[in-house]
Amino acid sequence: MTVKDWGLYYFDLDLSDIFSQVSEDDVAAEFGQYHITKKDLENIMQVVLGIFKTTPAIDYVKSSLSPEEKRESLDYRRFGNYIMYECPRALNNVRSFLPVKSKDNMVVRYVQKVCECDEGIAKEILYVIFNNLAVEGGILKNHNSKEWYQINVSKYIVKNYKTSPYYICSKCKRLTPYNVHGKCVHDKCDGELREINPDEILASNYYRNQYKNKKIESIVIKEHTAQLERKIAKQYQQNFKNKKINILSCSTTFEMGIDIGNLETVFLRNVPPLPANYVQRAGRAGRRKDSAAYILTYCGTSSHDYTYFCEPEKMISGVIKPPYFNVVNHKIILRHLMAACLGFFFRKHPNYFKNIDEFVFGEGIECFNEFISSRPSDLNRYINERVLPGQQYAEYHNFKWFDDMGGNDEKLQHFADAIKETVDEYKKAQEEALREENYKEADYYKTQIEKLHKLDMISSLSKYSVIPKYGFPVDLVELQIYNQKGKIDTKYDLSRDLKIAISEYAPDSEIIVDKKKYTSKYITLPKGEQFPKHYFCVCPNCKKVNVFVSERTIDECKYCGQSLKAEKAEFYIEPIYGFKTGDTKESTRMKPKRSYSGEISYIGGGIKDDVHIHIGDAIEIETSTNDELLIMNKSAFYMCPECGYSEIIKGNTTSMITSRKHKNYRQFDCSCEELEQIKLGHRFQTDVARFKIPSLSSSTAWDYAAALSFMYAFLEGISNALEVDRNDIDGIIEPNLDLHSYDVLIYDNVPGGAGHVKRLTSKDAVIDSLKAAHDKVSQPCCDENTSCYNCLRNYYNQAYHSKLQRKYARNIIEGLIREIQ
Repeated sequence: MTVKDWGLYYFDLDLSDIFSQVSEDDVAAEFGQYHITKKDLENIMQVVLGIFKTTPAIDYVKSSLSPEEKRESLDYRRFGNYIMYECPRALNNVRSFLPVKSKDNMVVRYVQKVCECDEGIAKEILYVIFNNLAVEGGILKNHNSKEWYQINVSKYIVKNYKTSPYYICSKCKRLTPYNVHGKCVHDKCDGELREINPDEILASNYYRNQYKNKKIESIVIKEHTAQLERKIAKQYQQNFKNKKINILSCSTTFEMGIDIGNLETVFLRNVPPLPANYVQRAGRAGRRKDSAAYILTYCGTSSHDYTYFCEPEKMISGVIKPPYFNVVNHKIILRHLMAACLGFFFRKHPNYFKNIDEFVFGEGIECFNEFISSRPSDLNRYINERVLPGQQYAEYHNFKWFDDMGGNDEKLQHFADAIKETVDEYKKAQEEALREENYKEADYYKTQIEKLHKLDMISSLSKYSVIPKYGFPVDLVELQIYNQKGKIDTKYDLSRDLKIAISEYAPDSEIIVDKKKYTSKYITLPKGEQFPKHYFCVCPNCKKVNVFVSERTIDECKYCGQSLKAEKAEFYIEPIYGFKTGDTKESTRMKPKRSYSGEISYIGGGIKDDVHIHIGDAIEIETSTNDELLIMNKSAFYMCPECGYSEIIKGNTTSMITSRKHKNYRQFDCSCEELEQIKLGHRFQTDVARFKIPSLSSSTAWDYAAALSFMYAFLEGISNALEVDRNDIDGIIEPNLDLHSYDVLIYDNVPGGAGHVKRLTSKDAVIDSLKAAHDKVSQPCCDENTSCYNCLRNYYNQAYHSKLQRKYARNIIEGLIREIQ
């Protein structure tokens, strides 16, 4: 509904120049047989030329708006559209005035209705209106080289119901200011028009009365997110409390610890993930005794939102689980102990702290083990009294933890071995390149080897989970904002964990901050060197992802031994230095564009634990530490190796190189015009438990959906039985070629792992988890051939909602419990 439909005002074409030269006799001579008067003809033109407004084919060049204002306020209207009198075929941004394939369209049917003629006569009348009156009369502006037309915005004038009559249709009840022979102007409506007074007929219309009587107030909207500088965010919050800002658009920064006082209304743009989130967000309103809260949640088209739209009470009054903390987590305690020990060691031997060269490739690790074996009294006192005070940690006192490890931390050794293996792989590729006299490629491998020797000590130890990551995102990358003059703007803090950044900050993705839209356009390059290229291919046999440091080292699948020499290898880079913005061409009124991450793949390479559990013939469990998982952006990109300029690749292409003139982030012409195809990825380490379950068959198309259903039920069961936050664990499934089944891999979804999956090495823990999972999928919550948020679905597995079935999971779990017990 528009203000025209509410009988207030409307935009009319100024046809005075045309009709000042047309007499009633002229109209009668041309259209008299259809009883069309001069006023009728003007009304017909207003109706049929309305196609220019709806397309829209409007030329704003002569408007008073600046180019920036036009882009910001009108970009959603799309400027490049045209109308052609009769378009012979479908063309982008060109709409035909007459029908293209069918015998009629809206304008033809309207003329037929008011003139009571067939479509042939209607088209003749439209020819006169379009070409003889509109084109020759100067209403339509011609395209420079084609018979395409727009109407200049200056040709429109505003009219209101006080000075112009309004009519209502007897059938569709819609209002119009245009009346020819009493026929309704709306397509395929045969109602009759009668003149009315909009003030009387719409006296009780809420929106019309709001337009007419409500005091006009400016609406000041600001955002409040973690991206804002703290000082600005605080000022916005204060202005909101003082009513200088009407609407505050917030992220989860307003979810806890904020009191706005007499706030009464909260709008949620989608359904929060959990009832706990809903309570926190809704709880911002109605915090005073004399006020009532009004909470309105907009539900999108996602499965998650639709579920709670149908059953809102489950979100509004849902169960909120209290947080659970395990203060004697062995895995995390060992990391803190290693951090304390390394701190004392580096203070005594600062030469090993500079970078990993001396520590890994020299005698650093041996020296460290000797240092701990000497049991320094100051370190022992620090651990016993400061790090782990109290009797509950007695098993860790007096270096007992180090004795239990046999005098050597396997994570520290794995860290060194992994670095050395990577160097050896680069050296092998370098030797092959030198043999072929490919010196440029050999230099690349040499640079990567040197770079590994110079890695930062703390970052490396943290990456390999030797020391704590403290559960926070540690692989943070920044999106730096550069203005049109190539100068950096430090007013906002745009940072994301790399797992998220490879999609949200990827080239050509857009974000809105403080009413401004920014487009990521550059990948920040390492200074004076190239990104390491991680080559990968999917094994055609086992379907697992293999990652190599060079195409030269791709030989056979690391998992099943299948030859990979015939497989096409791509490579990804890990954009650890972040991204930079470029010129943004679209309005903030347009929804920000973004690319998306794909599924997580298991890479492995971690430390296999000695624990190997068999629960009958039903389940075999293996666990590992520091296993690697890979997440990649679904899209490919072209990137300039000189300045980092990048653009998303749309559609399919086999070209690995393309040419493009472009500017660097300083807005100077880049000397390099050759862009190479890349993908963006990120590897992270965590604890993994592999469940080999022969009954999870992989022989039919339905088995994948069954394995997924079981996995998500099992995850829910683990969360309930072991009191683990569901968001702290996740899983993937992999085909097992030997067993012709699927393996379920459960992993800790926290940086470096938190030891949650290691608790599944107990038979009792597995049985308890299976029983809890069975309870979850046995409740009468939905049809057993589907699933819901009470059993298998959650906010984060929406991509699989159509595959998840409660019946699949229940049958598999019942079979496993029977075998085990």
